Amino acid sequence: MLDQALESLKTYEWGVEPKAVQSIQDAVVASHGDAAARKKLESTLAEILGTDSPRAAKDTVCRGLKT
Repeated sequence: MLDQALESLKTYEWGVEPKAVQSIQDAVVASHGDAAARKKLESTLAEILGTDSPRAAKDTVCRGLKT
């Protein structure tokens, strides 16, 4: 499910159903206390920043990385 949310996030625009965003936020929260899971999630999210994904997607990634 997280993989699907990450794929959806790559095309996420503000004003669109934020289902992918919620899944990403849930994964960030769930990774607290699990260094390996957190590192993997951080790496995966950071990869999106280097793509041509919309600003809304990158904003969501930055918020996830900040948490």
